[in-house]
Amino acid sequence: MITRATVVAAAAAILVGCTTSVETVMNDVHPGDWSSCTVIGYDNRDTVSLRDISLVVRYNADRHEATLPLTITTEAPDSTLFSEQFACRLGLKRKPAPTSAVEKIPYRLSSRLSQTGRYSISITPDTPQRGIEAIGITFETKE
Repeated sequence: MITRATVVAAAAAILVGCTTSVETVMNDVHPGDWSSCTVIGYDNRDTVSLRDISLVVRYNADRHEATLPLTITTEAPDSTLFSEQFACRLGLKRKPAPTSAVEKIPYRLSSRLSQTGRYSISITPDTPQRGIEAIGITFETKE
């Protein structure tokens, strides 16, 4: 006979097996004229799990362009560098001032960070940007 306790225990076991952990690191930038590099640090201890890595952008009503051109440089714990151009497409969600909009843009899906230690990710706008208040990265580990 299946009891309520059995069903609850089975549901809990399924949920535990499908958990995710999410960590977001954000840095404020100059919203009137963001033009300098911002560095996100991430301490990695897990070299096995796959992660979805996304950029998180907070912007205000001064933002009028849907494309946010960036250069992203990642320095691994062993000092290996990887740099690339990345263009974010923002939906330009209009919010009344002083409310900001926040968007999460997929960057790397199902990525594995192969080294333990500190990863430093530098995010630099290719041209000065208006209306960007903060930029960050979300690491979502699927277990």
